[in-house]
Amino acid sequence: MMDQQTFLLQQMVELTDALRRTSRTSAPRKAYDPHEPWPEELRRQLAHDIDERRRAGESFGCIAHALNQRGIPGEHGGRWYGATVRNFLLRNTASPMKQ
Repeated sequence: MMDQQTFLLQQMVELTDALRRTSRTSAPRKAYDPHEPWPEELRRQLAHDIDERRRAGESFGCIAHALNQRGIPGEHGGRWYGATVRNFLLRNTASPMKQ
C-alpha cells in the first residue's frame, strides 16, 4: 500500500512522462512549463519530505541524487542539484534549517 507522499511523488513522475510524450507529438515545447506552478499540495509534500531528510542529517547533494533517481523533475523540469534542493527548501518552508 502506498503512503500519501509516495502517491503524490508518483503522480508527479507520471504527469511529467505524459507531458514529455505529448510534447513529442505536438508543437515542440519543454516537457514542463516553468511558468505553470506546481500544485500546492505537491509542493508542500515535497518540501516536507526534503525538510525531514535534512533534519535526519542528509546533505543537499544526497537528497538531490535521490530525487533524480526517483525520476522526480526539478521545478523547471530539469535535474536536481544540491543548490536547487536548498533553494527549493528555502522558498517552501518557514522553519530554519542547517546550511
